Amino acid sequence: MRMGVEGIGPDFDRNIMEYTLTVGLDVSNLNITAVPENPKSKVNIYGNNGLKTGLNKVQIEVISEDGLQKRTYTINVTKTSDIKKANANLQTLAVEYFNLEPDFSSNTTSYRVNVPSAVEKINILAVPESMNAHVGVGLPDDPSTNGSILKTGDNVINIKVTAEDGITVKNYVLTVHRQTEAEDAQAAADEADNVKELEAAYEQANAERLSETGEIQNNKSAIVMILIGIFATTVVVVVMSIAYQMWRRRIKK
Repeated sequence: MRMGVEGIGPDFDRNIMEYTLTVGLDVSNLNITAVPENPKSKVNIYGNNGLKTGLNKVQIEVISEDGLQKRTYTINVTKTSDIKKANANLQTLAVEYFNLEPDFSSNTTSYRVNVPSAVEKINILAVPESMNAHVGVGLPDDPSTNGSILKTGDNVINIKVTAEDGITVKNYVLTVHRQTEAEDAQAAADEADNVKELEAAYEQANAERLSETGEIQNNKSAIVMILIGIFATTVVVVVMSIAYQMWRRRIKK
């Protein structure tokens, strides 16, 4: 999907259905190019012309070749004279003690984190880029939970950022997977295998280092022996030369 302006977020992904875009008052129409994976599918675009000040919903409808399946992508377009007040990005998103996958980026809206079976609650830190924006965190069926009640399996938590203008909204999605005891055991086994692999790699590197050190020592020893041999040979030659000169003198006398 391409359009005549920059700034759509997140980057297009066929599995992400909702996007945000902020434009100035000089933008009235969006020139959108949407190419389906199947050339025989039909694409309809609604709401991209005659943008009004405030929130505009642009929809891109993709209908399968047989007409039985339909997917609708939505772009929430805010048309405003003050783009700063339309900032609905997060500056920070983190889960205490656990790592997000992938690493956080303000333009990435979908994340995943795995927690052990013993974890029933998590602490989520969500800080907006604009200090005047509002952030709401919670499960879809109960926004007040703030991720504090986790069932076994996947828990989808929404982080909704409402910009200072009260119009622009951006949704981040965090899927928290609370593992079963069997998954805990498998994770522990995987971690043990990783440790063994690291230990084996270390031992191999250490052995190679020792081997290289031994070769260097052997080379040094060989060089020393060669130098000693050269020195000894030189001494013998000098002594023999002196002895020969002394013998010649005695004969002359």
